[in-house]
Amino acid sequence: MNRPSVTVSAHSAALPDPLYFGLSITMEERALTLLRRGIRATTMPARRGAPQWSLHKVLHYVTFDGISQLQEQHYLQRAIFLLALATGYRASQIAALTRHPSFTTIDSNGKAVTLTPSPSFLAKNEQADNLIGPLRVPAFKEELVTRTLGENRIPWPADYGCG
Repeated sequence: MNRPSVTVSAHSAALPDPLYFGLSITMEERALTLLRRGIRATTMPARRGAPQWSLHKVLHYVTFDGISQLQEQHYLQRAIFLLALATGYRASQIAALTRHPSFTTIDSNGKAVTLTPSPSFLAKNEQADNLIGPLRVPAFKEELVTRTLGENRIPWPADYGCG
């Protein structure tokens, strides 16, 4: 019995009437329900791949031995990434955010960064006429990009007036 549970369910739903009218065999609903459950338990449908991430890996990525030699741009990228995680967006929505220059803007006064999802991306439960808005991260000051950070850690939003 190597058939998907959906196929077996369709067959078992189609069988009772022909069996009853052709052979006078009555199939009980309970028997069909137990049959479907048993087959589903032995042949679970394959799950679709979903974006996976690990907080441990993220923290390892943003803090490492050579962090003090990073350029400011890399500090900014790490801080934006952590803030994107903190938004509560689904993993697929975060994955759709792109760093391509045409989709990432830093306000002229340097106080906010806006990340826009790829235009071809539709999140779960999203329609073309009702898209998720761009992710705007406020309160990044210009000094974040221009000054050298000598501390052995990533910049935190509280360091720049957030909270």
